[in-house]
Amino acid sequence: FFSEFFRMSACLLSNSPNFYQTYSGPRSEQALSQMGKICLVAGACALALVAGAGAGSQVSLWTSTATHGPTMTAQAPVVGSIRSTGFAGPAAYQPTPFMGHAAGNQGSPATLFSTASASPLPSAMQWAWVAGLGCWSAILAVATWGQKQPNVAIMTTTGEKSEGFGASHTSFYTSAQAKDSYATLDEILDAKMADEGVRGITKEVLDACVKITEALRVNLVTVADAQNSVFGDVQLGVDVIADDLMWDMAKSSKLVREAASEEEPVMVETSKEGRFTICWDPLDGSSIVDNNWAVGTIVGIWDKTTGMLGATGRDQVTSIVVLYGPRTTALVACDDGVYEFTCGEGNKWFASREKIQIKQESKVFSPANLRACQEDQGYANLVNYWKQNKYTLRYTGGLVPDVYQCFTKEMGVFSNPTSKASPAKLRVAFEVAPFALLVEKAGGKTSDAVTGGSCLDIRINGVDQRTAGCFGSANEVDRFNQMVLGGSAGSAPSYAGASETDEQRRARLIRANQQYAASLGAAPAPAPTPAPAAPQAGGVESDEQRRARLIQANQQYAASLGAAPAPAPAAAAAPSYAGAAESDEERRARLIRQQQEYARSLGH
Repeated sequence: FFSEFFRMSACLLSNSPNFYQTYSGPRSEQALSQMGKICLVAGACALALVAGAGAGSQVSLWTSTATHGPTMTAQAPVVGSIRSTGFAGPAAYQPTPFMGHAAGNQGSPATLFSTASASPLPSAMQWAWVAGLGCWSAILAVATWGQKQPNVAIMTTTGEKSEGFGASHTSFYTSAQAKDSYATLDEILDAKMADEGVRGITKEVLDACVKITEALRVNLVTVADAQNSVFGDVQLGVDVIADDLMWDMAKSSKLVREAASEEEPVMVETSKEGRFTICWDPLDGSSIVDNNWAVGTIVGIWDKTTGMLGATGRDQVTSIVVLYGPRTTALVACDDGVYEFTCGEGNKWFASREKIQIKQESKVFSPANLRACQEDQGYANLVNYWKQNKYTLRYTGGLVPDVYQCFTKEMGVFSNPTSKASPAKLRVAFEVAPFALLVEKAGGKTSDAVTGGSCLDIRINGVDQRTAGCFGSANEVDRFNQMVLGGSAGSAPSYAGASETDEQRRARLIRANQQYAASLGAAPAPAPTPAPAAPQAGGVESDEQRRARLIQANQQYAASLGAAPAPAPAAAAAPSYAGAAESDEERRARLIRQQQEYARSLGH
């Protein structure tokens, strides 16, 4: 204790800057955490010395055995001392320790043993020692009071930091610094979202995600009793709970016009007076949730002027991704960039990161669909490049955590290519488009992993439309396009601040498609005739007009590929979802029937 005490004293006297980096405490703690505690211990020791020095039956630990008083003469060492019994009667005899075999008064150096006849009062030297120790403790406490410490403890105090962080030099820890205060969700949305309706639907979605957070805390991961997936996917109980909570939000909202869930990929009208089309994946990561790994909810939101069918990811008014881990956090696409919100005390959201920017370079990679490496040599070469250049592998098998880290680490790349034996399975409306909007608004880049164009330019012609994809740092996505797609991808401008007209984008995508077809040795498909444009914001388009426009666009697209267009499927009559009296069984039967009708219309 004393060696540490004096070492700290020397550090303080020399004003060593490394001293304050050695110990770390909470930002709100006013006293220097470790130093303040040491000073308090020192003061307590001083009081203990005073108390020990003044005891009538025991002498201070610092008393010399050279006092003059009776001592025992014994032939062998014994243990014990004369102790007060607390009664008026004579004390029981106990032998006293001695320092040798000679009898009589013995002089010896100061030891931790005491004599029975020493004076009960401390000497002047003892008082001087206690006073000095107490004064020095007070000086240390005053000198260190109010010193603020770094929020992250620094493990080393000498030398330069090695490349990377952590013991293995391959981990990348957060660079976020604690702030004195954080803006609330309302404050950020009021300042960064000009559209009141978009603000409203954003808050409603986040409120539903708070309920999902609470449900995940108390429900076990088990197979659901009723399997409602029209594709035969195994549904878990938590999938159904999360989906029901999102449907509850959509049914009760006055802002939602129509909605679709990945669990039931059919567009359902919820309110004729609503404004937004909303699509969600209620709980992405079903295959890893039983491991208690991070999972999430993905939400894309389109205005009724475009709807979702026939539109692109670029037409979204906003998108939201919520991550359920040790904390619940959400990424929201605002007018000027991407903001992260954390669900705090009382289930209130506050802005934990503002205007996130994804760096162009990365040293972190998340390679999905590695089975494709067996068929795609380009992808195998890319993965080997990442390994040989000592990139850090961070992959969980969940789309949300694997792409989300691009925002927290401010770098990264997630790749999910397609091959004949391992086809793409990412859903455009429910997963790719919402994430693509967030990535590109944060300065990152996306690739559809086929033409190399932006995922935001994929036209959504079906609710359950699938695609491959690559997201993350711009240079790594470019590397993916070059090594996996063979450099045939069309070069798209960065979304942040890009000035590309619709015609320029269409021409670029057509050119990329032709280059890709040529690289396969096939004749490129002719450029499709432009589909009738949707009315601009504020225009009037009936449901029938929109349906006719989308059917026409689908037929033109099929014709451009040299295939006979599928006849338009008969729309299944669904009751108005808001307040509709339709049981779960009825809805499941209706969706299955509609799916079968659609399959027959395609000749399957």
